[in-house]
Amino acid sequence: MKVTLESLRRVKGLSLDEALEQEYRVGVRCLAGPDFREGIRAQVVDKDRNPQWKPASLAEVSPAAVEGFFAPLGDRELKLHSKESDHV
Repeated sequence: MKVTLESLRRVKGLSLDEALEQEYRVGVRCLAGPDFREGIRAQVVDKDRNPQWKPASLAEVSPAAVEGFFAPLGDRELKLHSKESDHV
């Protein structure tokens, strides 16, 4: 929830290309994190509907953890937006 809220705050004023690049970056990080697998385990595999999120509460989610979802992906970055297109 904290990452979603931060994403909504950051997207204001971005072009569509920039917004999609940000969404891709966050999505890649979500897929790589342990909570994605845990959600599938709880819903699909074990069907216990009792995911054990890490961290377990919003209060335990640090600003640094949220920031990490927005860090550049290096050569895996989605490149829809370019500096050249800003000047056209």
